[in-house]
Amino acid sequence: MVGPATHAHLAGTAALLLLVATIPATTVAVVPSEVDALLAWRASLDDPATLSNWTSAAPACDWVGVSCDAAGHVRALRLEGLGLSGGLGSLDTIALPALAILNLAGNNLNGEIPASISLLRSINELNLSSNCFNSSIPPQLGDMPGLQSLSLRNNSLFGDIPRQLCRLLPVRELDLSNNQLTGNLPDCWCKLKALQYINLSKNRLIGNLPNCWCKLQALRYINLSKNWLAGNLPDCWWNLQALHSMNLANNSFSGEIPVTKANHNCSLTLLKLNKNAFVGTIPHLEGCDSLATLDLSHNRFNGSIPPQLGDIRSLINLQLYNNNLTGAIPHQLCGLLSMRILYLSNNRLTGNLPDCWWNLQALQLMDLSRNSFTGEIPVTKASHNCSLISLNLAKNSFTGTFPDLEGCNSLAILDLGNNKFHSSIPPQLGNMQNLVSLQLYKNKLIGDIPHQLCELLSVEILDLSNNRLTGDLPACWCNLQALWYMKLSKNLLTGKLPGCWWNLEALEFMDLSDNSFLGEIPLAKAGHNCSLESLYLSGNGFVGVFPQVLRACNSLATLDIGNNRFFGALPPWIVIWVQSMRILRLRSNNFTGEFPFELSQLSQLQLLDMANNSFIGAIPVAFGNLTSMRRPHNMSTLRPLDGLKYWDKIKINWKGQERTFNGKLELISGIDVSDNLLSRCIPKELTKLQGIQFLNLSRNHLSCNIPEDIGSLTCLESLDVSSNGLTGAIPPSMSSLSWLNSLNVSNNLLSSKIPTGSQMQTLTDPSIYSNNSGLCGFPLDMCANTLLSPNERNGEDEDQWLCYWVIAGIVFGFWLWFGMLFRVKAWRCAFLFFVDGVQCKIMKKVSR
Repeated sequence: MVGPATHAHLAGTAALLLLVATIPATTVAVVPSEVDALLAWRASLDDPATLSNWTSAAPACDWVGVSCDAAGHVRALRLEGLGLSGGLGSLDTIALPALAILNLAGNNLNGEIPASISLLRSINELNLSSNCFNSSIPPQLGDMPGLQSLSLRNNSLFGDIPRQLCRLLPVRELDLSNNQLTGNLPDCWCKLKALQYINLSKNRLIGNLPNCWCKLQALRYINLSKNWLAGNLPDCWWNLQALHSMNLANNSFSGEIPVTKANHNCSLTLLKLNKNAFVGTIPHLEGCDSLATLDLSHNRFNGSIPPQLGDIRSLINLQLYNNNLTGAIPHQLCGLLSMRILYLSNNRLTGNLPDCWWNLQALQLMDLSRNSFTGEIPVTKASHNCSLISLNLAKNSFTGTFPDLEGCNSLAILDLGNNKFHSSIPPQLGNMQNLVSLQLYKNKLIGDIPHQLCELLSVEILDLSNNRLTGDLPACWCNLQALWYMKLSKNLLTGKLPGCWWNLEALEFMDLSDNSFLGEIPLAKAGHNCSLESLYLSGNGFVGVFPQVLRACNSLATLDIGNNRFFGALPPWIVIWVQSMRILRLRSNNFTGEFPFELSQLSQLQLLDMANNSFIGAIPVAFGNLTSMRRPHNMSTLRPLDGLKYWDKIKINWKGQERTFNGKLELISGIDVSDNLLSRCIPKELTKLQGIQFLNLSRNHLSCNIPEDIGSLTCLESLDVSSNGLTGAIPPSMSSLSWLNSLNVSNNLLSSKIPTGSQMQTLTDPSIYSNNSGLCGFPLDMCANTLLSPNERNGEDEDQWLCYWVIAGIVFGFWLWFGMLFRVKAWRCAFLFFVDGVQCKIMKKVSR
C-alpha cells in the first residue's frame, strides 16, 4: 500500500522531471562541473570586477563568497553587496546539487527570476533582495522542499503571490516586501505551521486578513504595512500568543480592535496600527507587559486614554496622535519611567498637565500640540533630570508664565506657539546651546528680546511673531550664523536694523513686518552672499531708495516692502539680478517715476502690487509678456526647507478689501497699480494675461476704452477700473467672464447699455456702475431708445414689435371666441344657462 510520504515523493519527482524537460537537451545530457557552471555564470555578468579571483587557476572553495562542505562541494554562495550586474538565467542550478545558501542581496541583478532556481534541491536559504528583478514570482519556487528562508524584498516583482508557495512547509521566513505585488493574501499560508516571519509590506495587496492565519502559532513577526488591505481584524487575532511584532500600518483596516481574553498571554513588543480607519475606544492591552512601541495614530479612536496603559511599564514609544480622543491625560502615565516618545497631538484632549509630569525623566520627544489643554505648565523639581530633545505644546490654551525648563539643556526643538503665555522671555533660554528650532509665536510675551538668545549659535528656526515684544534688536543678533528662518512680525520692535544685519548669510526667510523699525536698510559688506528667498519688511517706518542690498539676492522669490517710506524710482537692475521674483509688493510707499518696462522680463512674476505710490506715465505694453501670468497657476514652486514646511504670505486688496493670503501663493495671480498717477490707455496686451485672478487699475488718470478683448481673462474674479476717465461702452465680452464676482467701473465716462449674461446678472449692486452718466440697463434704469447704439436700438425695436404681436393675438383670439359663441346655437344656450345659474346663486346669498 502506498502512503502519503510516497505520494509526496512521486509528486516531487514528477515536478522535477517536468522542469528538466523544459531545459535544452544539450544541457540535460551533459551536466557541467560546479566550477564550469560558476565560471559560465560569471562570464555572463557585466564586468564582475569583484569576482576577479573566480578563475580555474584557484580552487572554487577559495573564491570570493564561496563556501564548501567537507566533500568539497559548493555549499554556499554569499555574494551580497558586490555590485554584480546581469541576470540569473545563465546560472546552471543543476550543477550545484549541494548548494544550501544562495545570497545575492544588494546587487544590480535584473530580468526574470528563472524557474530553474527551483532545481536547487538542497537549498534552505534563498535571498535575492535589493536587486532589480522585474518579473512575477515563479510558481516553481514552491517546489523547493527544504527551503526555510525566502527573501525577495526590494525588487520590482509584480503579479499575485503564487499559491504554490503554500507547499513550502518547512519555511520559517517569507519576505516579499517593497515590490509591486497584487491580489489577496494567500489563505493557504495557514498550513505553514513553521512560519515565524512574514513581511509583505510596501506592495499593493488587497482584501482582508484571512481568519485561518490565527492558526500560525509559531508566528513571531508580521509586517503588512503600506498595502491596500481592508476589513476588520479577526476576533481570533489575539490567539497568536507567540507574536512579538505586528505592523499593519498604512492600510484601510476598520472596525474596533478585538478585546483580549482574560487569560491572554501577550508577547507583543511592537504594535503599529497607525494610518488606518479603526474606530471605538483604545484597547486596554491587558497582559501585554512587554510592549515597548504602541502606535495607534491616524485613526478614528474616540473616548479617553485608558489609564491601564500606565501599567505597561516597558512602554518606550506611545503615539496616539490624529484621533478623536477626549478628556485629560491620566496621571497613571507618569509611571512610564522608560518612555522616550510621547505623541498625543491633534486630538481633543483637555485639562491640565498632571503635576507628576516631570517624573518622565527618560522622555526625549513629546508632542501635545493641537489640543485644548489649559492651565500652567507644572514646575520642575530641583532634582529633575531632563532628557527632552523635542517639546511641542503649540496650539493649545496653556496660560501663565513661560514654563520652567531648567536643566533641559539638551532641547533641540521647542515649540510653545499659539498659547496664552504672558511673561517675558526668560534669559535662561540662552543656556540651551543645542536649540535648533525656537518657536514662541502667537502668545502674549512682553518685554525686550533678551540678548542671551544671541548665544544660541545652532539655532536655525526662530519664530517670535505675534507677541508684544518691544525694544531694539540686540546688536549681537548678527552672531546667529546658522539662522535660515526668522520671523519677528507683529510685535512692537523699534529702532534701526544693526549695521551687521547682512552677516546673516544663511537666511532664506526673513519676516520683520508690522513692527516699528525705522531708518534705512543697512548696506552689505563687499562680497556679501545673500541666500534670501522670502523677505517681508512691510508695515514699518523704513526710508530710503529701493534697497541696494537686494542686488545680491539672486534667489529672492517674494519681496514685500509695502507700507513704508521708500522713495525714488525703481532700479532697472531688478530684472538682471533678481530674475526669480514671483511676488513683488511695493504698495503704500513714495516711489515715483515710470514703471520700468524691464519688469515684463520677470518670467516668474505672478503677483505685482505697486498701488498707492506716485508712479506716472503709461502702463507698459510689455506687461502683456509677463510669462507666468499668461497661464493659470496650479503647481507650487516653493521648496519646503529641511522639514519645516513654510509657505509665503501676502496682503493684497482682494475684491475691495485688504486680505492676507497664507499658504500656497502659486494659486494667486494678479496686478494692482491703483492709486497712482498713471495715464493714457489701458494696453490691450493686458488681455493676454489669462492666468490673473484680479486686476486693479482704479484711481488713476487712465483714458480711452476698456479693451474689447477683456473677456479673454478667463480666470478673472475681480476687476476694478473705477475713478479714471474711461470712455465708450463696457465691452460685451465681459459677460463671458464666468468667474467674475467683483466688478467696479464707477466714476468714469462710460456710456451705452450694460452687457447682459449669466455672470453679469449676479452683479446686482448699482453702485459699481455709478457716476457714469451714459450707462443704462440692469441693474440701473432701463435704456432710452436714443441712448442705444444702432444694434441695440434694433434689438429694442424687435422687442417692441414682439409685444405688439402678442397683444394683437390676444385681441384677435378674444373676438374669435365670442364670434363662435353667438354663431353656434348650442354654445350660446349653454353659455346663457351658465350665466343664469351663477345669477341665481348670487341672488340666494344676497337674500340671506
